[in-house]
Amino acid sequence: MQRAKRLVEGVGGADEGAGRIRDCDLQDGDDGKRTGAFELDAPLATGQVNPLMLPVAGGDSIVVSRGRFMVDGWVAKPGLYSFTPGMTAYGAMSVAGGAMYPADLHHAQIIRARRDGSKEVLIVDLAEVGSGDGRDIALREGDVVRFNASPVRMVPYSVYWVFNNLFRVGAGVSVAGV
Repeated sequence: MQRAKRLVEGVGGADEGAGRIRDCDLQDGDDGKRTGAFELDAPLATGQVNPLMLPVAGGDSIVVSRGRFMVDGWVAKPGLYSFTPGMTAYGAMSVAGGAMYPADLHHAQIIRARRDGSKEVLIVDLAEVGSGDGRDIALREGDVVRFNASPVRMVPYSVYWVFNNLFRVGAGVSVAGV
């Protein structure tokens, strides 16, 4: 009897970017198939069977997705990033080049899709996480980490931006033929 782990290993295995196995159609013994999704790096509860040890039969399919998450808002490099096991909201901020001055680190949002299609918004205080006092949140594939602007910090940043972009300090010399 072959197991799901052997099937995944047979096609090259799940690399470090794989965040979850999804669309997993496995035979349910007597009456057809069951569909489920499980994360590769999720901790198992006591007595829970490791999903990679489930038996597989002809006709079963396992899709290993490449885990990705998005960082949006007031960070240096917003965008889509590859998920690595153990990635947290604070790590996402670092991967995206760090927070810009107007970012409200006390109310960073993690927008997470639920299985029923609805969205869940988790709030994390990354200022406290950075000082060692707060609790960071582990990311999941498909999460969006959003850094909104703090109204208090936006005013001085706007003044800085206007002066920086309207008044250039320095001199330029034009050299002909270069």
